[in-house]
Amino acid sequence: MTKEKIKKAVALSYNLKRDAAPRVIAAGQGLTAEAICRIAQEEQIPLYKNEGLAERLVRQELNTPIP
Repeated sequence: MTKEKIKKAVALSYNLKRDAAPRVIAAGQGLTAEAICRIAQEEQIPLYKNEGLAERLVRQELNTPIP
């Protein structure tokens, strides 16, 4: 039996003049992750695949700096 991976996505924001560190501004799994990726593509925002990092950041509280 194969265990299917659930798609996860995280959107980050970082303003060099304002922010001490990047912040998670959206995160989700499944359909929410697909929506985050679709919007990023529509807005021509680069997508990066890193499953381990996404797994950690999807649990990060929104709008708090990434430690």
